[in-house]
Amino acid sequence: MRKQNYQYVVLSKGKTCYEVIGDISKPVIVLVHGLSTPMCIWDKNVDALSQYCCVVRYDLYGRGYSSRPDVCNDINLFVSQLDELIQTLSLPVPVHLLGLSMGGAIVAEYTVRYPEKVDKIGLIAPAGLLKRTFGMKLMSFPLIGKLLYETGGKEALIKGVLETIGDSVEDKIRMRRVYEEQMKIPGYRESIISTLKYGPICGMEETYIQLGKQQLEGCLIWGEDDNVVPFELSKRMTELVPWLRLHPIKDGSHAVNYQKANEVNPILCSFFNK
Repeated sequence: MRKQNYQYVVLSKGKTCYEVIGDISKPVIVLVHGLSTPMCIWDKNVDALSQYCCVVRYDLYGRGYSSRPDVCNDINLFVSQLDELIQTLSLPVPVHLLGLSMGGAIVAEYTVRYPEKVDKIGLIAPAGLLKRTFGMKLMSFPLIGKLLYETGGKEALIKGVLETIGDSVEDKIRMRRVYEEQMKIPGYRESIISTLKYGPICGMEETYIQLGKQQLEGCLIWGEDDNVVPFELSKRMTELVPWLRLHPIKDGSHAVNYQKANEVNPILCSFFNK
């Protein structure tokens, strides 16, 4: 696997860890990961995409090696982080955006707010259409949330991603190590709990309605066996955003971009290279 070249930039809410792969003279694509897995979830996509684009990926606040600001982890935090990163790195706009799960909701909201800064978008099993579950509501209570996180939540997060990235033992060992490293950095627990309460994982239908009113090119990839953001929601998503072209992936999990990279990469490269 290619050696990573992580760098840091200081934004208004703290440092953001990022990586640039490829030739900056090519069209730029920014990759936005989901709720709990940092930017390493794109490891199996960046080399393929960098043949056609300059790839920029980064850790959302509270995840990976980015800062864990003691603030509300809502859509405003993540949209402002993305916009500040684009500005601070002087990325030429409009950029392409690709978001996975909660990252898809962030990409959608960013595109609604800053349509002039966005060219094409790709969404992979985007979050935002599910209703907040009883478990999420329980986690939103500070004391209960901390207790649930420490008594089973940490391992549940790790187990959840390991079940979605495929069967490679090497990948599972590496992903567990990444998770355990990020969990040791103070503030991770609080960031996750805050995101479960305030973040763009539910209640985003209006954003997708507004996105659907724009005239863009969009690619929608969804694993048919997704047990996190169910594939059945793809029908509603394409109703709200009719210009998204759906690519269902048979036997695909939630992290279908990682699990089925050999199938997903050609779709992404064909779309963003047009």
